Amino acid sequence: MLDADVERALQAQNRLAILIGRDRSAGGNAADLAMLEDLQNALHGRSRFAEAATTGWLRSVLLERQGGVQQAVRLLRDLRDDRDMARCGTAETGLRATITGQFPALAARLARLLFETRASAAEIFEAIEWGKGRALADVQNEARLPTAAELARLIAGRRTHYLSFLQDDHAVFAALLTDDGMLAAKQIPLDAVEQVEGAHMCMKASAGDPATWHHLVSPLMAWLAGPSEAGPIRPDDVVLISPHRSLHSLPLHALPTADGRPLAPRVAVIRTHGAAAAAAALGRKSPASRRFVAVRAPTPRERDNPRHRDWFARALGPLRETLGGEVLDAEAADAGGLWAALEPASVLHLMAHGDHDDSLRFYDRAGVLLAHDGRLPPARDPGALRGPHLLSPRALEQRWSGDPERLRGTHVTLLACVSGHSRANLQGDAVGLEWAFLLGGAASVLSTHWHVSFDSASRFCAAFYRAWLVEHESRAGAWQKAVRCQAAAGGTSAAFAFSLSGQWT
Repeated sequence: MLDADVERALQAQNRLAILIGRDRSAGGNAADLAMLEDLQNALHGRSRFAEAATTGWLRSVLLERQGGVQQAVRLLRDLRDDRDMARCGTAETGLRATITGQFPALAARLARLLFETRASAAEIFEAIEWGKGRALADVQNEARLPTAAELARLIAGRRTHYLSFLQDDHAVFAALLTDDGMLAAKQIPLDAVEQVEGAHMCMKASAGDPATWHHLVSPLMAWLAGPSEAGPIRPDDVVLISPHRSLHSLPLHALPTADGRPLAPRVAVIRTHGAAAAAAALGRKSPASRRFVAVRAPTPRERDNPRHRDWFARALGPLRETLGGEVLDAEAADAGGLWAALEPASVLHLMAHGDHDDSLRFYDRAGVLLAHDGRLPPARDPGALRGPHLLSPRALEQRWSGDPERLRGTHVTLLACVSGHSRANLQGDAVGLEWAFLLGGAASVLSTHWHVSFDSASRFCAAFYRAWLVEHESRAGAWQKAVRCQAAAGGTSAAFAFSLSGQWT
């Protein structure tokens, strides 16, 4: 094609894209497909790769609508490989997100078409994993995502299983890899807008009451056989769950499996941000904790409340028994003091109020409220979300980017309401405070899904720390024991409110 022909073809492509975007029954014709194929080849020949990728995407849509699903799958795979090549050739990790995020629906659409063509579970697994966890993989120097076979070799014989989800607008795709090498894939009809978002809102409003939200998303786990001595997942195994998009804000371990009972506390459930993050955790030894940093950031009303102090002290009991450390209380509980007190392989226990808004600026407006400039965080002040009291994911990233070793190997407990919530970026990462800590090098993060009383939360944390640090259980075993203790005491809401992410050994 001559340059003038390329520009005319691009204009024709734009008109075609508008048409098929407005009318889902529009599928073009053979001439349209031929024109797009010639245009894509011409753009590649001129090193206009981003535009060529857009043309390839449009070709795949027309092929799918004309019944050429297998050809559409091949084009989407080519597009995925093309984006990976561009990604690997980009040194700036921040720019890599834009490369993958250029086609945010690619992974889910490919997964859907693979189900339609009865592709193998391994192919569906790779489609699911391509759509998430990429920024953490970049930081962990995992340029290539592990295949199902590679991950199977890592978990073989460890009584550890991997359950991965990918959320589309009207379905969720799931893959389960067990430690005996068996891989199963499932397409779950679920409306992301109505059911998942509705479950999220009901869960927050009711402090986790299962009657308000479980029924909306029960298909997510109902296809999964419950743990049994005869099954691939046995009692007290570890199940790594990798959610996606708004699924990340739901405690999936609380949903009933096929036998009507939730996974937890029958097994230890650990949240992970994709197969690359899981593989990286399997490949490294968990560091021994050296010291603790405990932070209490009360509101002015709570400052001298003896019950508030008692709840804080209760959670710190096992930490004081096993580790030396530093306590930042009340006006001293600010971000600067917290950061100065941290050392690699610390235990950071943060008791504060969590809050966020659900706007697209979640990364700047979510987090926990700390003291600032000698003043305690206000009890109720919408402006605090945009003010200096907020330790947001953005503020945390700014600190660790200038001091990348400070968080290395640290365990973080966010005893703060809704601290485990996040929003998905175009790249597929669930960005929030938990993610920012892991991105900065933290080994593990304990965070909450709904508003939990400080009384119940401090009991959960004390049980977790005692099992982990005093009784020398793994983090996974300690989380499972804390869930059991809380449930036995009648605190069902608090028992399922906490998720443990990252390292589990």
